[in-house]
Amino acid sequence: MADDQADTREMIRVMQQRMDEMQRNYEVQMQILREENAILKRKEEGIPSTPTVPDPNRLSRVQQHRDAERVESRLPPTGHEQSQPARVEKTQASRGNPSHTVAESSGANDGGRPSRQPIPVSGSSPFTSYILETPLPEKWKMPTFDKYDGTTNPDNHMRVFMHQMMFHSVSDPIWCCVFSTSLTGEALEWFSELPAGSIDSFATLKARFSTQFAPLKPAILTVDNLVNIRQEDGESLRSYLDRYNRMSVKIKDLSDEIARHHFSYGLQLGVFADKISRKKPKTMEEMRERAAKFIQM
Repeated sequence: MADDQADTREMIRVMQQRMDEMQRNYEVQMQILREENAILKRKEEGIPSTPTVPDPNRLSRVQQHRDAERVESRLPPTGHEQSQPARVEKTQASRGNPSHTVAESSGANDGGRPSRQPIPVSGSSPFTSYILETPLPEKWKMPTFDKYDGTTNPDNHMRVFMHQMMFHSVSDPIWCCVFSTSLTGEALEWFSELPAGSIDSFATLKARFSTQFAPLKPAILTVDNLVNIRQEDGESLRSYLDRYNRMSVKIKDLSDEIARHHFSYGLQLGVFADKISRKKPKTMEEMRERAAKFIQM
């Protein structure tokens, strides 16, 4: 069991490392493009450029990034480089056994750029081989999440994750891989112990995640909970109104009429209760406004 968890953590670490490396490469490429555009602009404006001796290290980096782009997009090199990039051939055996191939490595090859060759991992990964073999899109930028440790409401984490991922046009397998990197602590332990190949889509992962941490979800409130909200002896109207508002907003499909009724019912006898009994507010919003004016008196 400990070995399986270590294998899964290593897989997540490698995916995270590869995403970070792709982001760094992208930033370097953008800087190079900005410099080249600046030179072209100066030429168009007739501004003579100062002759400089080419930096061999910089030219090497430029060529490395362009080579990496061609390999990632599976396109053959142009110009003096006519050799075809190595392709990963998928076999029926590898699709049937997730231990044969996985998402490609983030390690560097001799040229210093990310390797696109598959890396072997244990067959204990919760993901199917289809998910593990899906490559990240080019120029992928990893979203930032607060990691979920399995001690708070899981729905909050899932909502934040889905909201941020909706801004990225990526496939279902990428959603799965990225979500696994947003877990830590007890949540990561749970993920590591899932049966090998049991997660075949994000819908499956979401359902398993929600079921596992369901006890941490807050209890569903109903109208009956409002009955217990009453102004206590010596409690100010402001405090009672705040408590009532916090409770009422958590109740789904709460009608305005019922909200007004329970608020009035919970008031202590006094000047404000007497005022609203003689002239009843027509809406809960009017009730709040009149309460706010009374508090400021």
